[in-house]
Amino acid sequence: MQPDQLRKLTRKWAIPIVVVMILGAAASYLVSKRLTPMYAATGTVLVIAGPGEAVGSGTANAGEATATAARLLTEPTMLTEVISKLRLKTTLDNLTKEVSAVAETNTEIVDVTVNDQSPARAALIADALMNAYVVEVTTSNATRIAEEDAAVQGSINTLQATLNAETQELASEQRTGQPTNALQGTIAANQGELGQLRIQLGVDEAAQAATLGAVSVFQPAPIPDKPSSPNTLLNTVAGGLAALLLAAGFAYLREFLDQGLKSAEDVRDRLGVPCLGVIPKFRHLPIRGKSFVPNHRHDEAVMEAYRRLRINLLFATPDAELKTVVVTSVRAGEGKTCTAANLAVALASSDRRVLLIDADLRKPDQHRLFETSLEGGLSELILRTPTAARVPLNGLRPTHFANLSLLTSGTVPHNPAELLASKRAMAVLQSIGPEQDLIVIDTAPAGLVTDPLSIASGASATMLVVEAGKTKASQAAGTIDALREVGANVIGVVLNKATRRSSTGYYYQYGQSRYGHPSIPNNAATPNDFVFPEANGAASNGHAPAPDASRVPSAPPPFR
Repeated sequence: MQPDQLRKLTRKWAIPIVVVMILGAAASYLVSKRLTPMYAATGTVLVIAGPGEAVGSGTANAGEATATAARLLTEPTMLTEVISKLRLKTTLDNLTKEVSAVAETNTEIVDVTVNDQSPARAALIADALMNAYVVEVTTSNATRIAEEDAAVQGSINTLQATLNAETQELASEQRTGQPTNALQGTIAANQGELGQLRIQLGVDEAAQAATLGAVSVFQPAPIPDKPSSPNTLLNTVAGGLAALLLAAGFAYLREFLDQGLKSAEDVRDRLGVPCLGVIPKFRHLPIRGKSFVPNHRHDEAVMEAYRRLRINLLFATPDAELKTVVVTSVRAGEGKTCTAANLAVALASSDRRVLLIDADLRKPDQHRLFETSLEGGLSELILRTPTAARVPLNGLRPTHFANLSLLTSGTVPHNPAELLASKRAMAVLQSIGPEQDLIVIDTAPAGLVTDPLSIASGASATMLVVEAGKTKASQAAGTIDALREVGANVIGVVLNKATRRSSTGYYYQYGQSRYGHPSIPNNAATPNDFVFPEANGAASNGHAPAPDASRVPSAPPPFR
């Protein structure tokens, strides 16, 4: 994503993202406050590894010993013994979840932590667990030493029994007056051997104890004075950050998946063509006794939009003569007919002789806007024109606007695509022009039918009208490619029916407008019809009578 796109995304979604972040933080805060507080009591066990347990270096041996101790401290046998000794009203599974033992790195210390709703009970369980482990290790070491010294101890016991018997025999001989020298020598020898065995037993026990190592309670668990969880501050910050990431991800995904054209920047970035104009939504409604209900501030904004469109159109092709402008769209209902009519009036108001041709031979609508008959227009002109002749333009209609003439579509034919692609149609379109400064041609939607392609290929310029927020960029791009394939000069896009927010910054802001009237039915009009006020004076051909003053409104006419 480019930096300017990132800035645009940030400006657009900043407020929603901040709101979501605040809501996430508030939700985390409220949930944390409703959770039951837990207290953590931590004691430490000192584990001194014996050399006989070494695996590699002494440091590795210490690590092995502490890791083993941490594992044994949380074994079910140890926890079951603690439950039984303290008569705890809990299960082995619950206590297993509350107890943890962690060996500190590069030390001989094991931290034993117990979490409980009661701080005193947490400390009591931690101390009982550490003491039980110390007793277990001490007993195990004594048993192993006894097993290792069993042979020597057996010899000592045997020799001691022999000495006891010899002592009794010596006493008996002394009472009977028998000689005792030999027996006394034997007793002395056995006593010396017994002393040697006892010395050997003591040395062996000390050596074995050194190889087995030892454990002890290094620090009993103190009673905690504040809960360890929930951490309200940490949870609040984490909830806000999580909500921020989710909202930012959603915004990015929404922008990535959203292919709608809502602004001039969208047109330039996604289509690679200029945005010639952004036309806001507008509506004029006729009511009984008056032509319509105008909103002058909004009308001025819309007229300014069409004036900007006129300027951009005239400067879009500075190196070529602009004579014929084709107006088409991607889909039906995007407002290309009204755009063509308003553009023609805007051009005519700049002292240019303008001809508006309704070349939409499928659903023509210019005759309705200008309140004239449909027959006797373009289709009849094409059908009665030879393939090579100068066309007598006797089908032009005057309008209520100075310098503007209209050529309606004529009777709708059954083969509009073939008729517009015929040599007769080319002859008609080529013959129209010497008396006109500009020709605006309203055609059918180029994204639906091929009718406009034949006309656009020979025109000076082609404009594509798209409905803001409705037409997808892929659809508009496909229509532009189709027009360029036949040689059409696509000079840009008109973004029609734009919202107030989309057009802000592109045109002046004229305030909130109100569309409609409580006494007018919903089907009385459609948005984005004709907006420019009628010019006073004669009609466009210079000799037609001026319109009846009773039909000339003092504000934009109610053309639909």
